[in-house]
Amino acid sequence: MKVFFSLLQEIQFGENENVSEEEKEKNDQGKADIKRCWAKYGLALLEFSRDRLLKATEEETEQDSDETEKEFEKFNLEVTSREEQITCKPLRDFEEARNVFLRVQTWINAAKEFYVFDGRCTDYVELVQDHSKAFKLLAFFELNLDRQCKMHKRRADMLLEVCNELNPQHYLLVVRQLTYELAEIYSGMMDIKYIILKEEGGQPSVHALKKINSLALQSIQKYQAYIDSFKDNKPDLPKDYPELDTRPILVAWFCIGRLYSKIFPLNVKERLDYIKKTEKCYQYLIDYCKGHEKAAECMRSELEVCKEMVALLPVKMEKIRQEAEA
Repeated sequence: MKVFFSLLQEIQFGENENVSEEEKEKNDQGKADIKRCWAKYGLALLEFSRDRLLKATEEETEQDSDETEKEFEKFNLEVTSREEQITCKPLRDFEEARNVFLRVQTWINAAKEFYVFDGRCTDYVELVQDHSKAFKLLAFFELNLDRQCKMHKRRADMLLEVCNELNPQHYLLVVRQLTYELAEIYSGMMDIKYIILKEEGGQPSVHALKKINSLALQSIQKYQAYIDSFKDNKPDLPKDYPELDTRPILVAWFCIGRLYSKIFPLNVKERLDYIKKTEKCYQYLIDYCKGHEKAAECMRSELEVCKEMVALLPVKMEKIRQEAEA
């Protein structure tokens, strides 16, 4: 907090003096950093409110309410004008969440004026990721599934734009983060489209089915790109993954298997091909865990699902073949 207040004082005094270019840059950075702090506060408030609503019961006690208020007390600094722009209370609905989102978006865009892509790339990417997170949290409060999907589409567009501009050799870890998040976004959008189909009932349109297939394939492509980034310019994947990356990589394999099972096939052959690809992904996870005890431990729940599915899928494929021949 002392650093925050010191920056605020420097900026306030600096604006009234003739300053050098170096001092001006320092002041501009201070302004951008303060905006980032407020954006982080807004994101934390959105996230806290989301988690609170997820855990909330129908009857909330007075004690719960009091404890919640204390979680987001206002800053004990002379920044009243900022405080008035955003609440310190938990958010209850979309309108309240949207108001916070708009403030967060404004602060992020203002910070981008200093933290530009060319020259301050890492900070710029972090701001884009925060912007994506803001849309993700806002989508939780949106009840309309179509609008939810559009928010996630905005996330995908902004992350894809910056990811395509990064050199994987120089920003490998960042590219991996963005690629994985894109895979999750496309998969989430596909799930929303599935829910919409179920709610609408009846015969789904060709357009709706193509959209689901497209999102599934986009997600698969991003998960596969994430996995392939560990090849280290070699033709094959390593026999042993880095310990900290093992779970994300194996989860990616698991998700790819699931995604292939969600694609609507054009014919029986295509349906069988997708089932085989699902089986291959699940079997890969099983085989890796056989030789890596720690991997089996961290993938316990997914591993059980894979074992069940690998046992069932051949039976399912045989049934499909018999039905096609009948």
